[in-house]
Amino acid sequence: MVKFVHTSDWQLGMKRHFLQPEAQGQFTGDRVNTIRMIGEVARQAGAEFIVVAGDVFETNRLPQRDIVQSLDAMREVGLPVYLLPGNHDVLGSSSIYDSPAYVEAEPDNVTVLRTPGRHIVREGVEILAAPWTSKTPDFDPVNGPLKKLLEDLPADGTVRIVLGHGMLQELEPNQLSIDAIDRRPLDKAISAGVIHYVALGDRHIRWPADDSGAIHYSGAHEVTDYREAQNGSSATDPGSVLIVDVSPKELNVTSERVGKWRFMRADFDLTNEQDVQALDRKLTDIENANTTIIKLVLTGALSTSAKLELDHVLERHEARFAALEYWDRHMNLQVLPDEDDFSELPQDGYLRRAVDELTENREDDAVAAEALMLLHKIMNEDAL
Repeated sequence: MVKFVHTSDWQLGMKRHFLQPEAQGQFTGDRVNTIRMIGEVARQAGAEFIVVAGDVFETNRLPQRDIVQSLDAMREVGLPVYLLPGNHDVLGSSSIYDSPAYVEAEPDNVTVLRTPGRHIVREGVEILAAPWTSKTPDFDPVNGPLKKLLEDLPADGTVRIVLGHGMLQELEPNQLSIDAIDRRPLDKAISAGVIHYVALGDRHIRWPADDSGAIHYSGAHEVTDYREAQNGSSATDPGSVLIVDVSPKELNVTSERVGKWRFMRADFDLTNEQDVQALDRKLTDIENANTTIIKLVLTGALSTSAKLELDHVLERHEARFAALEYWDRHMNLQVLPDEDDFSELPQDGYLRRAVDELTENREDDAVAAEALMLLHKIMNEDAL
């Protein structure tokens, strides 16, 4: 038996446009710190090594600081770490793996799998690597470099782990894509006892959701986008690694959570101040807000005073969360001032006439509704 940790898609140095500088610094730093957590999980599980199935770095052009700090975290793992270049960090003339910053700081326990084919881990254990050498390959990125090897290798009791990056045809929206992975040669080699586990990257969520089969995506060690997340409630959510225990006769795969960050979506239909207060409570109940990025969809109609209360609530929560965004194309929140909003105005005069005219047009004219809300805000400020 050999035990190892399968992870992928670290995309170290990733930037997110919606994060303020302080939150971006934490997001970048936590993607590195999670490597240390992976090392701790690996050591506690008794793993011999770690494989990273592609996209170790976000891009081939990163500041020296990001590269050096990432390699420091890998050094602290204290176990062999095998890195597979993927589509974000392809091998080539401008490869990050050949940059002076990387070469000078690479730890002894880190190995970049630069050549396709067999890499001996120890006697009886091999990695069959399929590194990317182009961002736009015109071939199957796993079977292209490995198919002949898979056909020629004997089933001699050597535990072999295929390490690749790319999307299986069955998971690729365009199943006729020339750079999708055909699983049939892999299944054939598994059945023949030539290979025993296929560690894939590129899909940021775990697949399959259970421990079945010998072909697995580990998912990213930290979430990277809304479309990957189900609010931390699903076994397929990003933020986990796979612990693989394999021999020529047995395979056991379990997952272990390591990630801290979450992307969430929340919908609220608002019609009065009580609804605003309920929104406030629900957002307040979300723990670890400083590592949570949340996108809101707000619908309904509020009076001017309730909308001002909503603005106050959201401003407070914007300071709590790593980022609080609004899904504009799904937003449909109207402001419909009611009589109570301007009850203190005299019953005659130009201001009352203006309010009455704007109120009459508020449902069909967004500018009129906005003008009423601004007027209400000015009146409240003058009253203070």
